[in-house]
Amino acid sequence: GIRVIVDFVPNHTSDQHPWFLESRGSRDSARRGWYVWRDGRAPGMPPNEWLSTFRAVGPAWSFDDTTGQWYLHSFLPEQPDLDWDNPDVEAAMHDVLRFWCERGVDGFRIDVVHKIAKDPLLRDSLPGEAVTWEDWQPTIHDRLRRLRAVVDEYPERMLVGEVYLLDLERILAYVNTGDELHLAHNFVFLHLPWDASAFRATIDNFEALSSESAWPAWFLANHDHARVASRFGAREARAVLLMLYALRGTPFVFAGEELGLPDVEIPPERMVDVD
Repeated sequence: GIRVIVDFVPNHTSDQHPWFLESRGSRDSARRGWYVWRDGRAPGMPPNEWLSTFRAVGPAWSFDDTTGQWYLHSFLPEQPDLDWDNPDVEAAMHDVLRFWCERGVDGFRIDVVHKIAKDPLLRDSLPGEAVTWEDWQPTIHDRLRRLRAVVDEYPERMLVGEVYLLDLERILAYVNTGDELHLAHNFVFLHLPWDASAFRATIDNFEALSSESAWPAWFLANHDHARVASRFGAREARAVLLMLYALRGTPFVFAGEELGLPDVEIPPERMVDVD
């Protein structure tokens, strides 16, 4: 009776993916427009000042010697961003969803879903920000409605989004209409201090801003953040589980949190995460 959802990463592919290898082969490639290629704004300068989400990477653009243009990567250079303004890209990603639904998966956790809509004018970020201008656009919500429509072709499937925004109103925009995501991870909740009034205020605010269609998704740990026992303490980790399971909504528990596991020290020579 266990249901299985899989990770769906629509923002980017590997730089070794056949689509990207074809795209970077020539400016006239049939898949050139599947990725975000641009000329620099001056010799040796990227098209704009967008930064990678990973601070260690720096600019969100890499120059490609083969064709003399820059390509966008919101994360690592090995993870070029797909161009969702290209309808062929959107259609191909819909086919990815159908591929897995036909094989019986019960839904998808959509990685950094808010990044599949970017400013087509490539305006510069605000100072110190990573790639921005994504979720404010109506296009993100239209694209999510179309993703939802694909999943709704199959019975009892669900979509949960990694909506890494630190604003409850903006998070709820992804679930309030009832025709986009079923669930959106609440990163405002994850970043709270260990303070009962802070938890209560955020829970109350979420409920107050929610429509009848919205259903909460609560979590306080995932693969990108320190474990609860290390952040707050072992006793607090037990209290967190009680809170997550008692709240109205769906709890998400990162593997090991059910045991109250702390972080472990990873030797520098074994680290592979860029940040």
